[in-house]
Amino acid sequence: MPLPSFLEPLDSLHHDNAEYRHATHKMSLGTVHSLWWPTRSGNVPDTVILFKPGNPGLVEFYVPFLSVIREKYHSNNLAILAHSHLGHSFALPYSHCGLSSQVQGGIEAVDALVGYYGKSVRIVIITHSIGCWISLQVLKARPENIANLHLITPTIRHIADTPNGRSLSWLFHPLPRIVASKLTSIFGTYIPTFLLKVLFWDWPAHQITVLQRLLNSPESVLACLEMSHDEMQSVKEADFEFIASHDNRIRIYFAGKDGWVGKHKQVIMTELKTYFSTYRCRRRPRCSSRLLHQSQSTGCSTMPSMARRFVIDLFYDRTTKCNLY
Repeated sequence: MPLPSFLEPLDSLHHDNAEYRHATHKMSLGTVHSLWWPTRSGNVPDTVILFKPGNPGLVEFYVPFLSVIREKYHSNNLAILAHSHLGHSFALPYSHCGLSSQVQGGIEAVDALVGYYGKSVRIVIITHSIGCWISLQVLKARPENIANLHLITPTIRHIADTPNGRSLSWLFHPLPRIVASKLTSIFGTYIPTFLLKVLFWDWPAHQITVLQRLLNSPESVLACLEMSHDEMQSVKEADFEFIASHDNRIRIYFAGKDGWVGKHKQVIMTELKTYFSTYRCRRRPRCSSRLLHQSQSTGCSTMPSMARRFVIDLFYDRTTKCNLY
């Protein structure tokens, strides 16, 4: 299973039957953990999906979702690069992980793909939660290299003024987050698997494993909390004018309910109506954003239905105005 030259294999995490490979991407600010799905044909890809996660920025959470997209896509020449956030991976040393660093990481991922495959490669970014804010900044920096941007439950406006932001922001301040990371270093290894399965009853087994490994890594927990504090300070008003200027390439997908979006879902939809001369608002089943993390047999309307929505948008529906789902 070949890797592009800008990725280094991380074979210690590889499973023989996996259709993707674990790898590292060395960048100017540090090294990130990545997952690489090569084309099914074995040929050079004509389209590459760059996936940027939410927070925690661990791409392993999204493996089922991305695998279904690759399986259902009409062409065998699609490759996928799932790119973790700096500092979040338990497989790599701790590094600084503020939002500006994550934006730079996204830019360097785009540059690496263009540098390796050439300017003709079609780069599509799919991203979740705070990854949406990060990816909008990447689009600002590299508009000529990004064909489409798909924002899933975007936290792009006043994240501190959301249900989760209001209830959890205290935890992200320096002293509480240090204490929290220290507690995970002491107690993380003692949290039994069955308790996590009870608390996260609708998560598949491999997601529980990822969560357990995160709780066993105090450095990763600290990195996630540090980035969360930066989110509270940095994510204020959404740049609706910029989104409108790229309405032919941006699609937004809202969950029925999301604690990191809250009332801003309606505000975002209302604002976009004032900017777009034409737009589409499609009502889908009320699904939680956690269905991105779930296996193919669980979740609202099953996770493959959402993946198929992306497959349709990636190929059949490229030229329409900004869509709100």
